[in-house]
Amino acid sequence: LTRNEMTVQALWTPEGNMYEVSGIGHQPHGLVLREGQALSHVGNDLRRLLRAGALCNDASVSPGAYDWAVRGEATEAALLISAVKGGLDLAELADDWPRLDVIPFESERRFMATLHADRDGRHAILLKGAPEVVVPRCDVGGELREKVSSVLSSFTRRGMRVLAMAQRRLPEQRPSLEEEDL
Repeated sequence: LTRNEMTVQALWTPEGNMYEVSGIGHQPHGLVLREGQALSHVGNDLRRLLRAGALCNDASVSPGAYDWAVRGEATEAALLISAVKGGLDLAELADDWPRLDVIPFESERRFMATLHADRDGRHAILLKGAPEVVVPRCDVGGELREKVSSVLSSFTRRGMRVLAMAQRRLPEQRPSLEEEDL
């Protein structure tokens, strides 16, 4: 925090997978680990989570001569760096999932949402924000909602700042994103 650098330390997916992220600061030196072991491949659950964090994002990172250059908020830069550590190519990701619209983050709202098209032209909404705002918008059953609550409590007890992310595939294409779509 004194250097205005944040680092993603842990990730959890609704499939029940817990991941650790090694390395600190705005350098993509580190790995995504599961049960202390480096991943041999990134599963779909982790890929979706890392993709949401990288695309529902207004920051940018790029390699420099000695350090990675960061533009934007430290939290969002940390999400980009975690995607790189997880093996995602940020430029390829932006090409494969172009942003069509955005509802920018505002402190009153406590979330950000983006509308994207995939390579097949299907549209998806990505949502990132405070768990108490994002989770109630998700269509999940009571058992999963309880598990989410337990994981959130575990992370906050460890002193972590916690963000939730969600994705919604749309049955039709949309030219813009409205708050009621969330």
